[in-house]
Amino acid sequence: MSWWSRQAGASSPGKDLETLDIFCDGTAVRQVGQLPFEICNSLLDRVITVSNDEVSHAIRLLWESLRCIAEPSGAMGVAAAWKLRDELAGKKVLTVLCGANIDFLQLGHIAQSDGASGRERRELRIRIPEAPGSMLRLLDHCFEGIDIIDFQYGKCDAHDGWPVIGVAAADLELLDSLPAKLEREGFAWENLTGALDIRFRAIPLRGDLLRHPLFLNLEFYERAGALHDFLDKHIRGKANFCYFNYRQTGERVGRALIGLEFDTAEHRQALFEALPGCGEGFRSCRPVDEKVHARLVGTQP
Repeated sequence: MSWWSRQAGASSPGKDLETLDIFCDGTAVRQVGQLPFEICNSLLDRVITVSNDEVSHAIRLLWESLRCIAEPSGAMGVAAAWKLRDELAGKKVLTVLCGANIDFLQLGHIAQSDGASGRERRELRIRIPEAPGSMLRLLDHCFEGIDIIDFQYGKCDAHDGWPVIGVAAADLELLDSLPAKLEREGFAWENLTGALDIRFRAIPLRGDLLRHPLFLNLEFYERAGALHDFLDKHIRGKANFCYFNYRQTGERVGRALIGLEFDTAEHRQALFEALPGCGEGFRSCRPVDEKVHARLVGTQP
């Protein structure tokens, strides 16, 4: 939070900004104009700054309460009022809304932002042994009451795996307690929240380390425990994970691309034949086609 009190004698808006974030592009200027600066300098008692996430949260609040879609610059006043909601409780607050300067592509970005979710989020990179059952043991013991909203993993080492798991919770204490749970279960971890490669979903995978891989395109109904239940019922004890790509989108159906590996081609074929195309808790489970498989393991030029 930054405060700006009227400064007697101030006559210049100052230097140009060296860097400019254009998320709120209607207010993204490198230098305040002389006349607006003079008006603000003479009339405003203070200025408060808001982040992109806080603006995204304000856009969501406006949609959920009024079914009104504001552009980012138009939602800045609501974001500031929400930031000061304890101080402003019981008072009348006026803010100007506008919404023409936004499109559906930007709305998609806003909907996926941390601020719009209304929940605290973290991305943790966690070390697990490269052995059958390790991933499910991690999920069994460490994530009770916490939503898994992102899962990125590709096998890159013969001995250790490092899945990146994005988690969210309305209760900050649940997230704060997660590191202790991981350490108690013997899992080393690091916080990669906001890391560039995680945001771009750059999931490395070494095809030369994979043994008889099988990649599945899974669509499951988004409810608590649905993904875990599918893995527990159909995969546990039959294969080892070598790839995992899932991100929560807010749809009723979740979509995951899952890679499995097997000790023998016979074990791979057995699971392939036994796995139902649909069932309780999931809408579809299909192997990827040969060309997708070849691109994933790096055998297609």
